[in-house]
Amino acid sequence: MKGINLNGGDMDIRNLKAFIVLAETLNYHKASQILHISQPALTKRINALEEEFGALLFSRGPGGTRLTDFGQKTFENAQKLLGHFEQFQTQVNHDLQDDAPHYLYVSSCFSIYNSGKMKEQFFLGKQEKVVLVLMTGLTFEQQMSLLKSG
Repeated sequence: MKGINLNGGDMDIRNLKAFIVLAETLNYHKASQILHISQPALTKRINALEEEFGALLFSRGPGGTRLTDFGQKTFENAQKLLGHFEQFQTQVNHDLQDDAPHYLYVSSCFSIYNSGKMKEQFFLGKQEKVVLVLMTGLTFEQQMSLLKSG
């Protein structure tokens, strides 16, 4: 029985994207332009999927390129899979941004070392993703300039 090898198969998501674009356009030239790849590279991606599935996705003939019945079913499922994959990517990127530290700058023209240490320990103990940066010895004008610059 042919099909996807669930125990170690390494399907390339780029091949699925190429398949979806070709299925939408039914034109190798247009699909290769949209994907920014050559037509032979697109053909190679489609052939790799067809070989992996053990079935034809497209019929090619004088009337142009058309989806086979299997290709139509695969197209619908590939769209769903790619949609879930893109949601996954978006969520991972969002989660990674949430884990990035945020910087809080505290500035004074006077030394804040002693009181700053206590505040730093208290503050950071509650906000692990916040980095407290203490700046001393700045003039009022320097502080205002920093505030205005964000």
